[in-house]
Amino acid sequence: MVKKQGIRRTVLTLSILSVLAIFLVSAGLLCRSLYEYRKGEKEYGELRQYTAKASVQEPAPQSPGSLPAGEQEPMLAVDFEALKKLNPHIIAWIHIPGTPVSYPVTRGEDNSYYLTRTFSGAYNGAGCIFMDYRSSLPSEGGNTVLYGHNMKNGSMFGSLKRYWDNEYYREHASFYLYTAEGDNFLCHITDRRRIPAQTDFFSNMRDKEEETGESGKADRDAGVTLVTCVAGKNEERLAIEADAKKIE
Repeated sequence: MVKKQGIRRTVLTLSILSVLAIFLVSAGLLCRSLYEYRKGEKEYGELRQYTAKASVQEPAPQSPGSLPAGEQEPMLAVDFEALKKLNPHIIAWIHIPGTPVSYPVTRGEDNSYYLTRTFSGAYNGAGCIFMDYRSSLPSEGGNTVLYGHNMKNGSMFGSLKRYWDNEYYREHASFYLYTAEGDNFLCHITDRRRIPAQTDFFSNMRDKEEETGESGKADRDAGVTLVTCVAGKNEERLAIEADAKKIE
């Protein structure tokens, strides 16, 4: 009887220690994630010093590249030369007025590197906003695909899930894409979709290139697609699609 009680105490003690160990590991991982998030936010906050409100006038209200009345705000002037010295992979800056989205956009040699590295190249789960390496900028026509993590704190592309709220959609229906080449685009959101994780964004583009040849590349309508993951569903992605108009 005494022996059985001793075994029970041992089992109970081991169970408590196991639960405690799991708790400590989980707490450690959470603290590490929070530390990475804050470190990433600090880095991107410091990078915003390279953007400023432009002193140039907004396009006339009737021009193709202007925001509707009530949505206009001063454009940004991005110091790409300074940013290139920090990271030559920078190709653009995305800014969605009234939201947390105001970040540099990079393009690596694949679609893996910037998933876990910030703009500075530091390892961080927040990653960086980056363009699909098979994609091109709107100035070349076709579809510009940008990826970003769906962060729980709303940073990176974490606010995109709010576009399923109709009021939020109406209030943030346009965004800017400033390119390192000097071209600026006003992008009007046309759709919001849930798509399979393995969606091929470029099959239609390849088909059109084969039909028209390289000479027809610049004549294609330009679009920008913002892509982020769906929490708890690895097989799905959220996609925000927009038309891109060059601001003259």
